[in-house]
Amino acid sequence: MARIGETPTAMPGLQWVVLVVGLFFSLAAVMWVREQVRQGAANEFTESAVGLADEVKQNIRGYADVIFSVRALLDAAKDVDPEGFHRFAGGLAIDTRYPGITNISFAHRVVGDGLASFEERMSRVGAAMFPGMPPFAMKPPGARPEYIVLSLMEPMRANQRALGLDLLTDPERKAAVEAARDSGTLSTTSAMTLLRDNATQALSVLLRLGVYEGGGVPATVEERRQRLVGIAGVAIRMPQLMERAMSHVTREQARLRLVDITRTPAGATGGRPSVLFDSAAVGGHTPPVAFSDYASTHNLAVGDRTWSIIVTPLVDPLRNSAAWMLPYAVGAVTLMLSLLILWLLRALDTAGRYAKSLKANLRMIERQRSRLSETQRLAHVGAFEWDTREDHQTWSDELYRLVGRTVGDPPRPDQEFFVGRLLHRDDIAIFHAAMARVRDDRGVVEAEVRVVLPDGRTRVLLAAAQLEFAADGARTHIVGTVRDVTEARLESQRERAQLEFIQTMMDAIPIPVFQKDTAGRFQTCNAAWCAFTGHTRESIMGRTIGEIVAGADVSAISAHDNRLFTHREASSIQTAMPDAQGEMRQLRLHKASFVDSEGRIAGLVGVAFDITDDKSNKERLEQTVAELDRRNKLAALLGDFGELLQVCLGSAEAHEVVAKYLPGLLPGTSGALYCIEAGRGIAQRVARWGKPSGIEQTLQTSECVAVRGGQARCVHDSSHELNCRHLVEPPTTYACLPLTSHGELLGLLHVQLDPDARGAASHLDSDWPMVRSAAEQISLALANLSMRENLQEQATRDKLTGLYNRHYMSARLEQEKVRARRSGATIAVILLDIDHFKHFNDTYGHAAGDHVLREFAAQLRQAGRESDVACRFGGEEFVLFMPDASLEIAQRRAEEICLRTRSLRLEYESRPLGMVTVSAGVAVYPTHGTDPDAVLQAADRALYRAKELGRDRVMLAVTVSAATLPIDPSETL
Repeated sequence: MARIGETPTAMPGLQWVVLVVGLFFSLAAVMWVREQVRQGAANEFTESAVGLADEVKQNIRGYADVIFSVRALLDAAKDVDPEGFHRFAGGLAIDTRYPGITNISFAHRVVGDGLASFEERMSRVGAAMFPGMPPFAMKPPGARPEYIVLSLMEPMRANQRALGLDLLTDPERKAAVEAARDSGTLSTTSAMTLLRDNATQALSVLLRLGVYEGGGVPATVEERRQRLVGIAGVAIRMPQLMERAMSHVTREQARLRLVDITRTPAGATGGRPSVLFDSAAVGGHTPPVAFSDYASTHNLAVGDRTWSIIVTPLVDPLRNSAAWMLPYAVGAVTLMLSLLILWLLRALDTAGRYAKSLKANLRMIERQRSRLSETQRLAHVGAFEWDTREDHQTWSDELYRLVGRTVGDPPRPDQEFFVGRLLHRDDIAIFHAAMARVRDDRGVVEAEVRVVLPDGRTRVLLAAAQLEFAADGARTHIVGTVRDVTEARLESQRERAQLEFIQTMMDAIPIPVFQKDTAGRFQTCNAAWCAFTGHTRESIMGRTIGEIVAGADVSAISAHDNRLFTHREASSIQTAMPDAQGEMRQLRLHKASFVDSEGRIAGLVGVAFDITDDKSNKERLEQTVAELDRRNKLAALLGDFGELLQVCLGSAEAHEVVAKYLPGLLPGTSGALYCIEAGRGIAQRVARWGKPSGIEQTLQTSECVAVRGGQARCVHDSSHELNCRHLVEPPTTYACLPLTSHGELLGLLHVQLDPDARGAASHLDSDWPMVRSAAEQISLALANLSMRENLQEQATRDKLTGLYNRHYMSARLEQEKVRARRSGATIAVILLDIDHFKHFNDTYGHAAGDHVLREFAAQLRQAGRESDVACRFGGEEFVLFMPDASLEIAQRRAEEICLRTRSLRLEYESRPLGMVTVSAGVAVYPTHGTDPDAVLQAADRALYRAKELGRDRVMLAVTVSAATLPIDPSETL
């Protein structure tokens, strides 16, 4: 109650205000929560739709792999007949594994004058395999310069109507064929009706892939067009393909549509529908799209086309949500909360204090985040967080550095960027498999993949990732760390190679050899020890002598081992031990302890000598010691051989090392080293030793049985075995070892046993590991030298024109200046500039300008002498310097270049580019300058005068005394 004289309080009015505000906020809360529930329902549907879309994508990509299998078959075999193609299709099991594939095919490329012989051959082969089949004939008939004829199809009977179809006569099929031919990758048609499906009007798509002579994909479009053998194809009927991805429950709950959204050039028209499949379509009628707000869309690249997978619910997801009543409950709660506002006002002060504490905590978190970033940088460990729902990734600064990117580039990386721009294409399957395990919530999942840095280097990254819940409870967040393990993997590979080499050497020793740790357990042994004990190497590892040999004097052997573990020494012990047949043998075990890197005894190595028969044992011992000594010397010589090969500066030096060292490494042999000419299938002999018989200076790689088989081959008796055709008179015993690196054939090592060698065949068998090791060393050296020479070529060549670059020109001019000064010779320099080059770029585009630069560079190479050097100086400027050339000769050469350029008639994309002219300035060392820079400046001034006088002309430089004014830096040519 108010005191006398005081005005009444405003509390009743305030209550009305609170009530009105409460009602307002209740209504707002109902609307907001309803939207959140709707969004949650949409998210739930999106998650289920992702699985369906992923299934469709996986099926389509798996079907696309079939056509690459067809190309692999045709790359591996030069000529595949219908019977071979039928067996291949049967192995694929298309009907059971790939529903929807109506056929796989191959269309031969036939030049116009070869059509008749091709039709006759295909008719003959088809009649032999399919009796009663009509003669093979090209459809439609008519003479054309080139045909792409469907000649191999499986299954044949169902698709016989399309056999012989010329794909170039149908615009849709022709476009796909030309795209596949020029790109070397997969090409896809839009939806169409196959010849066999005219009655059903079922939609299908055709996948096309070029097959080229020699296998693989040529580097340039011109080479692909010239080397095209034919087109591999796969026809996919869309209804069967999509039915595989949809279950009965899915069809009742969701509508799946597959739409071709490939952008076509402006003005292009096509009569094909863009919808490839619609699960809700009945009898050709497509119902309206319901609940489109919940539609989930996923794009998929299929060859050169883009398909969109659209999943739409058939029932309202909001009604299926357990929280559909939540908005009304929230409204009621909000109204009740309005009654607590007064209490909340009193809590504001406490909230303020909490806010201050929160700010302090945020500052501490920021400091911890900074420390974490610094720790990651020091430890070279990157971190990432991936929101799979939004396909948005957040990378730490160190992760950007690990993949060779500037921090923040790109600012929002996604899966497409990581897979398409960074991940090595051979590791994409590993990445997807690991992500599948993470999404299955299998804990921490580790995967090792390779990434390609912007500079072309490949690094190996070890990623560890696990699934976490997002703020809304959805399992859509993946977090993990990334470490660069490239050096560790390389070191591991080197260690494995060394261990394999040591094991190979041990297995080559004919007497038992073993190694034990300080607990007396076997760590390794050779094949001879396994043969003596009758156990496999795997069963011996980790066990003691008493566990693998029954009846041995274990106590004496263990006591001898313990003495060696106490003092580093070598000694022998004589003992009795049963062999694999149970016969007791007298052995002398010679063992020696060895130390680790810290000087502690780490174990022992031992050799077992059978001394049952003293005389035979003595002879065997002498032979063994001699063999060990020989192999040790060979091993040392092999090491020197490998080291020398690795330090060779060029291929000629490596060939010399091979010729001089192999007689010592392979005594009693003769042979030759052949190097492969890239892309020609021809090998040239580059080194030889001894007096090999029956070999030629050159050979065809197809003539060597070992090269065709892809592995080393030893012929012990040439009179009873298949011989290589590159040998005129095959020797009795010889071997051919293909030299490969990363799947590329680099050369061939041919080894012959000398006729007077004792036990030639057995001698070659015993030295076979050494022969293979020598071949591996040569392969590694040839690969390294090839890579080094390629890198040197890239460092000195202009990428666009193939001419030498400015850096190489400066270094070469300095060399030529020293030579000219010593001999009193001259150096002529021609500086050329393409007239009005900006006009080409502005009028026709930069691609056309690049075409002009390449064509002019080709003319410049043809116009020069063998001793002349053509370089790209920069932009549209070029330099041709001519050692030992006078000013008059250089002037004639420049005028010839201007004339040849003027006569060019260039076109780009079927558009004529008009006349191309150049202006040239000519100067000579030492007439116009005493150093290369002065001569270039004199030629530059002459070039400037040529442009001032109207371009398309050659001007000579004035003498040094006359060139008194420096060139104006503001002048542009």
